Amino acid sequence: MWEQVFEALVLFFRHRGSRDPDDDAQNTLLAILKRDDYEFENVADIHLVAKGFARHIAFEAYRRVKRSRESPLDPVEAFLAAPDNSPGSSEAIESQIYLQEVCRIAAANLRKKELDAIRRAAVATTPDPSAALTAGERNKRRVFLFRSRQKLKRLVRGVMRDE
Repeated sequence: MWEQVFEALVLFFRHRGSRDPDDDAQNTLLAILKRDDYEFENVADIHLVAKGFARHIAFEAYRRVKRSRESPLDPVEAFLAAPDNSPGSSEAIESQIYLQEVCRIAAANLRKKELDAIRRAAVATTPDPSAALTAGERNKRRVFLFRSRQKLKRLVRGVMRDE
């Protein structure tokens, strides 16, 4: 039973980009076992409590990284933070890690034309060059962009499922 909880915690910390998910999982279990006020009637209760403790330990690790001067997340933090998450929050860090992984998958598996179409659509700071195109040409670009995004979605789901 404790091995299952440990493996779930390792997965939890790995998903959140922990530098050492095994140690964080062990620290979580130690924190739970030090407490005398928890009694578990079934396995689901253990998983819920462990997840709660893990969130606190993950946040402590995040604060340690944030306080250190050599934090690798500082330069990209403002660029990749999700808009509804405050920059520097644990949700923003998860979003950064996920977006970096999606970018890596896209660069490795999409054709240059597909990747360029997705990038142009994602960074819509310049005027759209398709404004001078005919309706048929704009529709072809829109369909191509849709298919490129769908291809990327399938690739990301496949890679995330395999890990």
